[in-house]
Amino acid sequence: MKAILIGGILVLFANVGTAIALPQSAEQHAELLSEGWLTDSSGQTWDVRFMPGTRALGRGFRNGWSDAGDSLLELTDPALWTDEIPADVEDGVEFSRDVVVDHFAQGLVDDVGEAVRRNAELRSGDFGRAFIVTWNWAKVGAKATLRTAWLPVGTSLGLGYAVGAPLAEVAMPPLEATGHAGVSGVIAPALGHAWNETVWLATYFNDVPRRETRWVKRVPRVVPVALGTDALTRFVRGGAREGTRPAEAAAAEAALRNTSDELQDLLRARQLHEAELARLNAEVMRSSEVLEKQAIVRDGNRVGLELDPGAAAMLEDDAALDAIISAQLQSLGVDSDGERIVEIRERVRSEIRALRRR
Repeated sequence: MKAILIGGILVLFANVGTAIALPQSAEQHAELLSEGWLTDSSGQTWDVRFMPGTRALGRGFRNGWSDAGDSLLELTDPALWTDEIPADVEDGVEFSRDVVVDHFAQGLVDDVGEAVRRNAELRSGDFGRAFIVTWNWAKVGAKATLRTAWLPVGTSLGLGYAVGAPLAEVAMPPLEATGHAGVSGVIAPALGHAWNETVWLATYFNDVPRRETRWVKRVPRVVPVALGTDALTRFVRGGAREGTRPAEAAAAEAALRNTSDELQDLLRARQLHEAELARLNAEVMRSSEVLEKQAIVRDGNRVGLELDPGAAAMLEDDAALDAIISAQLQSLGVDSDGERIVEIRERVRSEIRALRRR
């Protein structure tokens, strides 16, 4: 056993070191032992998949004992004693009663009645009458034999259930508690700590990872991107452009009720409008700040927004946002009524706030 453990440690020393380049610091050693990952000098976190970490093992330990307590608490549930156990007893007794009364006693009566009825249907001189009468009574005898054989078996099963099921209801919570406490609360954490500390020692002199391997994975991180007042202004204008879409749809519907010349004029204006929107949208999409509106993932990192002081103040200034939105709507030839401005303003705010790094 010792030889296998030492061999495993040597393999870890030989293989894990291929993804490393810088010596681990004391803080990184402690982080790896506790969390099962470590963070390099650039802030990048590397998850070592074969190390659970003492913190996770501690959670498993606590959960095991917590689950054990929850299992034992089932014995204090009034429904167990007032509903479930009486129902088990009733079901078992009812099954035994059905075996004795319905299947055996009433069954024999029904079998005899059926034989008498069928024999009564025969007349003197019917072909095979004697054989048929004998066969009907033979069936009664065979069924009686089977019913008699099932009587003690079925009765015992019903009474056994009436006694055994309640005992199982009472015995299961302690058994479950023992399993949770013994396996999840003792054995699994003990084995986990033995493995975690052994692997930690085996990789103690390994360097900090530089690249991903099968067992070492890069943890995505949030990279903050500053959003200034100019970028925020473009963002608000984009929100105002989006807010014009219902107005455009209403105008198109109204135009369908006008003359064909008016409809053609509207269609030409709409084409020009859409071309301008396409140009402005392309400009917005080229802006790295506004790209973060879509929570883009670059190189495995989720990009989050941070507002500079000027942009943060602008975002909370109703008058400033309203002025930008109103000007944008007017440039698009759309009525800038107060209700539409407020709706666009609040939508832009909610989108920005959702993307800011928490």
